[in-house]
Amino acid sequence: MKKKLILIKALSITAVSVLFSINSQVYATTQQSNVLPVLNGFSTNVFTKVASSVSSPDDITTMNGNIFVGNQNGVGSEGAASSKGVLNSNIIKYDASGKQIFNWSIAGKCDGLKADAANNRLIATVNEDGNSSMYIITPSATTSNQVKHINFKAAAGQTLPAGGTDSIAIQNGKIYISASAPKADSNGNFTTPALFQATINADNTATLTSVLMDNSTANDATPGAASGATTTLNMSDPDSNNIVPAESPKYAGQTVLVDQGDSKLIFSNNIGTTSQVNTVLPVGTQIDDTVWATSTKGTLYITDTASNTIYSVTGDFKKGTAFVSAPNDSGVAGFVGTVDLTTGVITPVVTGMDSPHGLLFVPQLPAATPPTVYKNQQGIATGDGISIRTGAGTQYSWQGSFALRTKIKILGTAGSFYKVNYNGITGYVSKQYVKITTK
Repeated sequence: MKKKLILIKALSITAVSVLFSINSQVYATTQQSNVLPVLNGFSTNVFTKVASSVSSPDDITTMNGNIFVGNQNGVGSEGAASSKGVLNSNIIKYDASGKQIFNWSIAGKCDGLKADAANNRLIATVNEDGNSSMYIITPSATTSNQVKHINFKAAAGQTLPAGGTDSIAIQNGKIYISASAPKADSNGNFTTPALFQATINADNTATLTSVLMDNSTANDATPGAASGATTTLNMSDPDSNNIVPAESPKYAGQTVLVDQGDSKLIFSNNIGTTSQVNTVLPVGTQIDDTVWATSTKGTLYITDTASNTIYSVTGDFKKGTAFVSAPNDSGVAGFVGTVDLTTGVITPVVTGMDSPHGLLFVPQLPAATPPTVYKNQQGIATGDGISIRTGAGTQYSWQGSFALRTKIKILGTAGSFYKVNYNGITGYVSKQYVKITTK
């Protein structure tokens, strides 16, 4: 099994190495609009350079049509001051054109940042190696109530990690946070939690419950491995995590955790249940982040931590393609590429960056569906805190909410959304949360 693992790594590293000697015709001709070398069919641009007052953009997310980026500012991995005495990270909000429109400051080194669109908030983790905690940022709240600090506590019978926490993923209202910088036992084995489910409590704490261990058992997806072969994981470097979207040809709906230092992807089906099944796929180099193209048209955003730049990549994407970032500390020059979910082979797509880290894919918005107009239709809310949006889709901006059993005037329908009026607000609400009472 070890020989097979080395083989796939060698194949994958070869794919990366070819990047630097490949026929130039494969890459888009250098032109003013291409600020980075990129495969034909794509264009690269600078989305924005971060403000001079901040540095080291890392994780990136989107909500309500805006882009949010966590800037680490050189703060230490356990929260120590930077060489310039800086103790705080900054979360920057940009509009779709790259213009900065807001800035929040949080204590510590921001390693994870994720939009919780269902609750109109951002979740950020700080300090990947120790002294870790979390922040909730609610942009729609009054200024003094927008940032809330959350301390971690362990679930009953469990302990908090010896290291820190990192990336965040959200699925069906459940929050998953990776446990970074684990400590090996006396035999050099890693046996502590690798991924937590976090439950936010009313007392400004979050309970962490382990759902994946560093030494969990996993199906071995190494090409050439015997059918049904399993292996015991020994994750030394759990890092970013994500939810595999429905568009992916493999592992759709599963969580994925990057074991960066060991050059592996760990997929978990039915995470946190008694029927959980893990699968490990070796890849050819250390990677930092993963994201999937969920549409043929959209924008891939890349944070380059070392150059303080956020790049955008547009073009013709293949729906379901998995992209990964390889920072310059992984043994190769920094690049972003695609990963084959069967072989683990990585194919470079964008090069020329100093140290790419965070990835985000934003699909192009579909043309608005003209609503069918109703005159006297009424409805009632079947859920609590239901979002009213500016358009017929979750990608549109949040502009309010209403409580369970609230009566709503329905103005029309657009796809899977109703156009409604409530308390002076006209917007769109998902049909699944509204019951028609009068037609």
